[in-house]
Amino acid sequence: MFHRNPLDLALMVRLHLDAEILAVQAGLKALRIALIGAPRHPDDAETIDAFLREQAWAKAVRGQVRLVEDALHLSAGRVGRKRVAPLVLNAP
Repeated sequence: MFHRNPLDLALMVRLHLDAEILAVQAGLKALRIALIGAPRHPDDAETIDAFLREQAWAKAVRGQVRLVEDALHLSAGRVGRKRVAPLVLNAP
């Protein structure tokens, strides 16, 4: 289905990335709250860095998917106009 509807696929991917970004933010917040008042471990900074890298990656990919969505919207608009124009010109 999605190979015939690439715009729907792009939307689904972007929504998935939005959900991943929210999950990473929630996980990072929960980790930081859990670390308040707890003794520091060397792995804490690495774990926080991993959350931040994952969030940055997801945001970058989401931006790229958004560019694809915009191009597909633009392309769909052009195709739509091409299909409508002959109908209008050939109308009785």
